Amino acid sequence: MISLNSRIKASSIVETVIAITIIAICSLVATLVFANVIHSTTPLNKYAFEFELEKIMESTINNKENTDATYKFEEFTIQRKVEQQLSCQDTHRITFLITAGKNIYQYELIGYNND
Repeated sequence: MISLNSRIKASSIVETVIAITIIAICSLVATLVFANVIHSTTPLNKYAFEFELEKIMESTINNKENTDATYKFEEFTIQRKVEQQLSCQDTHRITFLITAGKNIYQYELIGYNND
């Protein structure tokens, strides 16, 4: 038979504070790890502009396009700048500037005219 006068041992305030502190530290560490993982991932629009840039570079090489051009897309802009190399008249330095939001990326390519 269960006695009504039996007491259940309760935890003290010190034990409660320690438990809450441990839970808070674990939550803080988990939040920092999650924030670092989210921050370090590559944005999807970078994959999109790299794909478009590859197509534009291939077209530039195959069609021997030696003029400046700007390609506007929904989330980014690719700007092609062509400069003739002084050391060799048949080569061009082609610079691609990609503006995606606040970020600017630069890729360079050397083109050769074998006409």
